[in-house]
Amino acid sequence: MAMAEEKRREVLLDDDTLIAIFRLLLPRSLARCAAVCSQWHRLVTSQLMKDACSRHGGLLYSDPSRCKEIMIRTEQFDRLFTCNPSVLSSQAHSGRVNCCHWSMDTLATGSSDNTVSVWSMDSMQCMEEYRVPDSVAAVKFDGSRIFAAAGKDVHIWKRGNRETLRVLGGHNQRLHSMHCIDPELAVGCADGTVRIFDMYTGRCSMLLRHHTEKVTCIRSLNKPSVLVSGSYDCSVRLWDPLSGENVRNYFPASSGISCLHVGKDRIELIVGTVLGDIDCFDIRVGGRRPLWSRRSSNGPINSIHWPTYTLDNSCMIKAILIGGNDGKLHLINSDTGRTFRTFTRDGHSSPVLSARLGHTRFVSCHADGTVTRWIFDQGRTRVGFAICQAC
Repeated sequence: MAMAEEKRREVLLDDDTLIAIFRLLLPRSLARCAAVCSQWHRLVTSQLMKDACSRHGGLLYSDPSRCKEIMIRTEQFDRLFTCNPSVLSSQAHSGRVNCCHWSMDTLATGSSDNTVSVWSMDSMQCMEEYRVPDSVAAVKFDGSRIFAAAGKDVHIWKRGNRETLRVLGGHNQRLHSMHCIDPELAVGCADGTVRIFDMYTGRCSMLLRHHTEKVTCIRSLNKPSVLVSGSYDCSVRLWDPLSGENVRNYFPASSGISCLHVGKDRIELIVGTVLGDIDCFDIRVGGRRPLWSRRSSNGPINSIHWPTYTLDNSCMIKAILIGGNDGKLHLINSDTGRTFRTFTRDGHSSPVLSARLGHTRFVSCHADGTVTRWIFDQGRTRVGFAICQAC
C-alpha cells in the first residue's frame, strides 16, 4: 500500500524545468499547455509563445491571452504550406459554376445551367436544388435563406422547403454581382449602377451611379455602412450608402476589375483585373499607386478570397487564395504578393471561376461544371518542403 502511494505521489517541477520543456514544443502544443493550470499559463504567455511563433513560420503574435488563436493559425500554416492535399472533384452542374458561398460544412453553388445547389462539404452530396429562369451570377445564404442574383432579378428562398420569399427586380438591368448586409442587399448592374434593396420590403432604397460600365464585384468594408465596388470601367469606388456619396476611388490598371476582396479589420484592398493583374491598395489612401502589384495569369482573375477568423491581426497568417483562367490556384502573401504555393488538378486545366479558402481545406468551382474540394491532411506532409521566409 505504501508503494502504491509512493507511485501516485506528484512531482512538482520548478519554473526553470518547465520552461526548458516548453521550449521544445510547437506553438499549438504550447497553447494546450497554457490551459492546464495558472502556473503553466503564466509561463507560456510570458515569452515562450512569442518565441515559439517566431521560430515556426514567422507567425505574428502580440497578445499573450490569445493562445487558442495561435494554435489554430499554426495548425493552418502547417497544413496549407507543408502538406499535400487530398483532392475530390464532383460534376456538380451541366454548365459553368459561376459562383459559390461556403459557411461551416455547407457550400452553395450557382451555375449557368440556371440552378443553385446546396452541398455537404463532408460528403460532396447535393442536399437542395433551386431553379431560376437565367444564369446565376452570385449566390449567398444564411441560416434560413438563400439569395441568388440571376438575370435581372434577385431570388430569395426559404431554406429546406424551397419556398420563394421574394423576388427583387423591376429595374430592367442584368445583374453581375451581389452582397448581403442584412437587412439590405446590394447588387451591381450592367449599366454601372449599384442598387441597394431592403430585402424584407423589396424597395430600392438607394441608387449609386458613378460607375460607367458593369459592376462586377461588391464588398463591405469594416462597417456595414461602407461599400466597395469594382467595375469594368477600371475603377474601384468606396461608397457611403446612407448618403450615396462616393468617398474614395482607386484606379488599379488600364483594364477592367473582375474581382476584389477586403478582409475584416484590415487596411488592404486586393483587386484582380481582366488582364490577370493583382493589385493591393491601402484603403486609407485613394489613387493609382498600389502597395504591391503582380501578374498572376494570362487571363482574368476570377476569384480572390482572404478568410478571416480573428477580430484583429495579432496572430494572422496572411494567405490569399487566387483563381483565374489558367486553371491554377495560387496561395499568395498579402504583404508582398509573392506566391507561397500553386495548385493544379491532375489532367484538368478548366478555368477557376470561384474559390474559397478555409482553415485546413479550400474549394474551387470551374468552367467545366465541376466543384473540387481540397483537404490538407497532416498525414500527407511534403518531405523536404521549406517555407521561404522572404515571401
